[in-house]
Amino acid sequence: METYERGFLPEEYTGELDLHFGSEQAVTELPRMIAYRKGIGDLLADGVKKAAERIGGETWKWAIHTRGLEQSRVETRGALSYALAFAMNPRGPDHLHTGCLAEFGMTPEARQLIKQITGDEKYAKPGTPDKRAEIVRWHEDIYAVSDSLGLCVFTTTAAYGATPERCARLFTALTEIPMEADQIMRAGRRILTLERLINLKLGWREDPSSYAPWRLMNERQETLDTDDPFWGVEKMRSLVKEYYALHEWDEETGVPGTTVIEALELSDFV
Repeated sequence: METYERGFLPEEYTGELDLHFGSEQAVTELPRMIAYRKGIGDLLADGVKKAAERIGGETWKWAIHTRGLEQSRVETRGALSYALAFAMNPRGPDHLHTGCLAEFGMTPEARQLIKQITGDEKYAKPGTPDKRAEIVRWHEDIYAVSDSLGLCVFTTTAAYGATPERCARLFTALTEIPMEADQIMRAGRRILTLERLINLKLGWREDPSSYAPWRLMNERQETLDTDDPFWGVEKMRSLVKEYYALHEWDEETGVPGTTVIEALELSDFV
Protein backbone atom coordinates (compact mmCIF):
# COMPACT_ATOMS: atom_id res chain seq x y z
CA MET A 1 0.00 0.00 0.00
CA GLU A 2 2.81 2.40 0.79
CA THR A 3 4.58 1.47 -2.43
CA TYR A 4 1.35 2.13 -4.32
CA GLU A 5 0.68 5.48 -2.66
CA ARG A 6 4.26 6.61 -3.29
CA GLY A 7 3.84 5.86 -7.00
CA PHE A 8 6.36 3.04 -7.30
CA LEU A 9 3.91 0.25 -8.18
CA PRO A 10 3.42 -0.17 -11.95
CA GLU A 11 -0.16 -0.47 -13.24
CA GLU A 12 0.60 -3.97 -14.47
CA TYR A 13 0.53 -5.10 -10.84
CA THR A 14 -2.48 -3.18 -9.58
CA GLY A 15 -5.24 -3.86 -12.10
CA GLU A 16 -8.56 -2.65 -10.69
CA LEU A 17 -7.57 -3.29 -7.09
CA ASP A 18 -7.74 -0.26 -4.77
CA LEU A 19 -4.45 -0.38 -2.88
CA HIS A 20 -4.79 2.78 -0.79
CA PHE A 21 -4.34 2.43 2.97
CA GLY A 22 -7.71 1.54 4.51
CA SER A 23 -8.97 -0.34 1.46
CA GLU A 24 -11.24 -3.13 2.63
CA GLN A 25 -11.12 -4.63 -0.85
CA ALA A 26 -7.33 -4.95 -0.73
CA VAL A 27 -7.29 -6.46 2.77
CA THR A 28 -9.81 -9.15 1.81
CA GLU A 29 -8.58 -9.86 -1.72
CA LEU A 30 -4.78 -9.80 -1.39
CA PRO A 31 -4.47 -12.96 0.76
CA ARG A 32 -6.52 -14.89 -1.81
CA MET A 33 -4.43 -13.47 -4.67
CA ILE A 34 -1.22 -14.40 -2.84
CA ALA A 35 -2.44 -17.95 -2.20
CA TYR A 36 -3.27 -18.47 -5.87
CA ARG A 37 -0.41 -16.32 -7.22
CA LYS A 38 -2.90 -14.25 -9.13
CA GLY A 39 -1.97 -10.77 -10.39
CA ILE A 40 -0.03 -8.83 -7.77
CA GLY A 41 -0.32 -11.88 -5.52
CA ASP A 42 2.35 -13.59 -7.62
CA LEU A 43 4.75 -10.77 -6.75
CA LEU A 44 3.89 -10.75 -3.04
CA ALA A 45 3.93 -14.52 -2.60
CA ASP A 46 7.74 -14.55 -2.62
CA GLY A 47 7.88 -12.16 0.33
CA VAL A 48 8.64 -8.51 0.99
CA LYS A 49 12.36 -8.70 0.20
CA LYS A 50 11.95 -10.15 -3.27
CA ALA A 51 8.96 -7.93 -4.03
CA ALA A 52 11.02 -4.83 -3.24
CA GLU A 53 13.90 -6.10 -5.37
CA ARG A 54 11.61 -6.68 -8.35
CA ILE A 55 9.81 -3.34 -8.08
CA GLY A 56 13.02 -1.42 -7.44
CA GLY A 57 13.41 2.25 -6.64
CA GLU A 58 13.46 3.14 -2.96
CA THR A 59 10.98 0.45 -1.97
CA TRP A 60 13.67 -1.40 0.01
CA LYS A 61 13.55 1.40 2.59
CA TRP A 62 10.06 0.43 3.73
CA ALA A 63 10.37 -3.32 3.13
CA ILE A 64 10.15 -4.37 6.78
CA HIS A 65 12.26 -7.52 6.85
CA THR A 66 15.68 -8.67 8.00
CA ARG A 67 17.63 -11.28 6.06
CA GLY A 68 14.50 -11.98 4.02
CA LEU A 69 12.13 -12.66 6.93
CA GLU A 70 9.33 -10.19 7.58
CA GLN A 71 9.43 -8.76 11.09
CA SER A 72 6.85 -9.70 13.72
CA ARG A 73 4.67 -6.71 14.50
CA VAL A 74 6.68 -5.06 17.24
CA GLU A 75 7.72 -1.39 17.02
CA THR A 76 11.30 -2.08 17.98
CA ARG A 77 12.36 1.58 18.01
CA GLY A 78 10.62 1.72 21.39
CA ALA A 79 11.29 -1.85 22.56
CA LEU A 80 15.02 -2.39 22.67
CA SER A 81 14.98 -5.92 24.13
CA TYR A 82 12.85 -6.98 21.20
CA ALA A 83 15.15 -5.06 18.84
CA LEU A 84 18.20 -6.89 20.15
CA ALA A 85 16.41 -10.26 20.20
CA PHE A 86 15.29 -9.82 16.60
CA ALA A 87 18.79 -8.75 15.52
CA MET A 88 20.34 -11.86 17.09
CA ASN A 89 17.63 -14.30 16.01
CA PRO A 90 19.36 -16.97 13.86
CA ARG A 91 16.50 -17.01 11.34
CA GLY A 92 15.36 -13.38 11.35
CA PRO A 93 13.11 -11.01 13.32
CA ASP A 94 10.32 -13.17 14.70
CA HIS A 95 9.00 -13.36 18.25
CA LEU A 96 8.76 -17.16 18.41
CA HIS A 97 12.50 -17.49 18.87
CA THR A 98 12.77 -14.86 21.60
CA GLY A 99 9.93 -12.63 22.74
CA CYS A 100 10.78 -10.24 25.58
CA LEU A 101 7.26 -9.29 26.60
CA ALA A 102 8.29 -8.75 30.20
CA GLU A 103 10.30 -5.65 29.29
CA PHE A 104 7.02 -3.70 28.99
CA GLY A 105 6.30 -4.32 32.70
CA MET A 106 2.56 -4.53 32.11
CA THR A 107 1.82 -6.99 34.94
CA PRO A 108 3.25 -7.72 38.40
CA GLU A 109 4.60 -11.02 37.05
CA ALA A 110 6.42 -9.21 34.26
CA ARG A 111 8.00 -6.72 36.62
CA GLN A 112 8.99 -9.48 39.03
CA LEU A 113 10.68 -11.38 36.19
CA ILE A 114 12.66 -8.32 35.15
CA LYS A 115 13.74 -7.87 38.77
CA GLN A 116 14.80 -11.52 38.88
CA ILE A 117 16.86 -11.13 35.69
CA THR A 118 18.40 -7.69 36.30
CA GLY A 119 18.12 -7.09 40.04
CA ASP A 120 15.64 -4.21 39.76
CA GLU A 121 12.17 -3.91 38.25
CA LYS A 122 12.98 -0.36 37.10
CA TYR A 123 14.47 -2.01 34.01
CA ALA A 124 10.96 -3.04 32.92
CA LYS A 125 11.10 -0.05 30.60
CA PRO A 126 11.26 -0.97 26.91
CA GLY A 127 12.84 2.26 25.64
CA THR A 128 16.01 2.13 27.72
CA PRO A 129 19.16 0.31 26.53
CA ASP A 130 20.11 -0.65 30.09
CA LYS A 131 20.15 -4.39 30.87
CA ARG A 132 18.69 -5.33 27.47
CA ALA A 133 21.38 -7.95 26.82
CA GLU A 134 20.63 -9.71 30.13
CA ILE A 135 16.89 -9.69 29.42
CA VAL A 136 17.37 -11.11 25.92
CA ARG A 137 19.77 -13.83 27.01
CA TRP A 138 17.41 -15.10 29.72
CA HIS A 139 14.48 -15.19 27.32
CA GLU A 140 16.53 -16.96 24.66
CA ASP A 141 17.52 -19.68 27.11
CA ILE A 142 14.00 -20.30 28.39
CA TYR A 143 12.56 -20.25 24.86
CA ALA A 144 15.06 -22.91 23.78
CA VAL A 145 14.06 -24.97 26.81
CA SER A 146 10.29 -24.63 26.36
CA ASP A 147 10.57 -25.33 22.63
CA SER A 148 12.55 -28.50 23.36
CA LEU A 149 9.95 -29.63 25.88
CA GLY A 150 7.12 -29.08 23.39
CA LEU A 151 5.56 -26.20 25.31
CA CYS A 152 3.93 -23.11 23.81
CA VAL A 153 6.38 -20.25 24.32
CA PHE A 154 3.60 -17.99 25.58
CA THR A 155 3.31 -20.12 28.70
CA THR A 156 6.85 -18.91 29.38
CA THR A 157 6.72 -15.22 28.50
CA ALA A 158 3.06 -14.22 28.70
CA ALA A 159 1.61 -16.44 31.41
CA TYR A 160 5.00 -16.78 33.16
CA GLY A 161 4.06 -20.33 34.06
CA ALA A 162 6.87 -22.37 32.49
CA THR A 163 9.64 -21.28 34.84
CA PRO A 164 13.10 -22.89 34.72
CA GLU A 165 12.24 -24.75 37.95
CA ARG A 166 9.02 -26.17 36.51
CA CYS A 167 10.69 -27.04 33.20
CA ALA A 168 13.42 -28.92 35.04
CA ARG A 169 10.86 -30.84 37.13
CA LEU A 170 8.88 -31.69 34.00
CA PHE A 171 12.01 -32.93 32.22
CA THR A 172 12.93 -35.10 35.21
CA ALA A 173 9.40 -36.50 35.47
CA LEU A 174 9.38 -37.43 31.79
CA THR A 175 12.90 -38.85 31.49
CA GLU A 176 13.86 -39.85 35.07
CA ILE A 177 17.09 -37.91 34.45
CA PRO A 178 17.75 -35.52 37.38
CA MET A 179 17.68 -31.90 36.21
CA GLU A 180 17.88 -28.63 38.12
CA ALA A 181 16.80 -25.16 36.96
CA ASP A 182 20.33 -23.91 36.32
CA GLN A 183 21.17 -27.07 34.37
CA ILE A 184 18.18 -26.77 32.06
CA MET A 185 18.90 -23.09 31.40
CA ARG A 186 22.48 -24.10 30.55
CA ALA A 187 20.99 -26.60 28.08
CA GLY A 188 19.05 -23.71 26.55
CA ARG A 189 22.26 -21.71 26.20
CA ARG A 190 23.94 -24.70 24.60
CA ILE A 191 21.18 -24.77 21.97
CA LEU A 192 21.69 -21.05 21.27
CA THR A 193 25.42 -21.48 20.82
CA LEU A 194 24.94 -24.52 18.60
CA GLU A 195 22.56 -22.50 16.42
CA ARG A 196 25.23 -19.82 16.06
CA LEU A 197 27.83 -22.46 15.07
CA ILE A 198 25.44 -23.86 12.45
CA ASN A 199 24.86 -20.41 10.97
CA LEU A 200 28.61 -19.78 10.86
CA LYS A 201 29.11 -23.05 9.01
CA LEU A 202 26.43 -21.97 6.52
CA GLY A 203 28.20 -18.68 5.85
CA TRP A 204 26.73 -16.18 8.35
CA ARG A 205 29.02 -13.27 9.19
CA GLU A 206 28.60 -10.25 11.46
CA ASP A 207 26.77 -7.52 9.50
CA PRO A 208 25.45 -4.49 11.42
CA SER A 209 23.29 -3.48 8.44
CA SER A 210 21.22 -6.64 9.00
CA TYR A 211 20.37 -5.91 12.63
CA ALA A 212 16.97 -4.47 11.69
CA PRO A 213 14.98 -3.18 8.70
CA TRP A 214 16.44 0.04 7.28
CA ARG A 215 13.42 2.11 8.32
CA LEU A 216 13.71 1.09 11.96
CA MET A 217 17.38 2.07 12.12
CA ASN A 218 17.20 5.25 10.08
CA GLU A 219 13.81 6.95 10.62
CA ARG A 220 12.55 8.51 13.83
CA GLN A 221 9.29 7.50 15.51
CA GLU A 222 8.28 10.52 17.58
CA THR A 223 5.18 9.07 19.27
CA LEU A 224 6.96 6.37 21.28
CA ASP A 225 7.36 6.43 25.06
CA THR A 226 11.13 6.22 24.98
CA ASP A 227 14.16 8.28 25.92
CA ASP A 228 15.23 8.45 22.28
CA PRO A 229 12.67 7.71 19.54
CA PHE A 230 15.42 6.67 17.17
CA TRP A 231 18.26 4.23 17.16
CA GLY A 232 20.82 3.63 14.47
CA VAL A 233 23.53 1.10 13.83
CA GLU A 234 25.90 2.47 16.48
CA LYS A 235 23.39 2.23 19.34
CA MET A 236 22.46 -1.27 18.24
CA ARG A 237 26.09 -2.24 17.91
CA SER A 238 26.72 -1.36 21.56
CA LEU A 239 23.84 -3.62 22.65
CA VAL A 240 25.15 -6.43 20.44
CA LYS A 241 28.61 -6.19 22.02
CA GLU A 242 27.09 -6.49 25.49
CA TYR A 243 25.10 -9.49 24.28
CA TYR A 244 28.16 -11.18 22.80
CA ALA A 245 30.12 -10.59 25.99
CA LEU A 246 27.41 -12.30 28.07
CA HIS A 247 27.57 -15.31 25.74
CA GLU A 248 31.39 -15.30 25.78
CA TRP A 249 31.39 -14.82 22.01
CA ASP A 250 33.86 -12.55 20.25
CA GLU A 251 32.53 -8.99 20.62
CA GLU A 252 33.52 -8.00 17.08
CA THR A 253 32.66 -11.10 15.07
CA GLY A 254 30.01 -12.90 17.16
CA VAL A 255 31.99 -16.14 16.93
CA PRO A 256 31.78 -18.32 20.08
CA GLY A 257 35.11 -18.58 21.87
CA THR A 258 36.98 -21.80 22.58
CA THR A 259 36.34 -21.59 26.32
CA VAL A 260 32.56 -21.46 26.08
CA ILE A 261 32.48 -24.06 23.30
CA GLU A 262 34.40 -26.49 25.51
CA ALA A 263 32.32 -25.60 28.58
CA LEU A 264 29.11 -26.36 26.67
CA GLU A 265 30.59 -29.59 25.23
CA LEU A 266 30.24 -28.41 21.64
CA SER A 267 33.81 -29.03 20.44
CA ASP A 268 32.65 -31.77 18.05
CA PHE A 269 30.62 -29.21 16.09
CA VAL A 270 33.43 -26.72 15.43
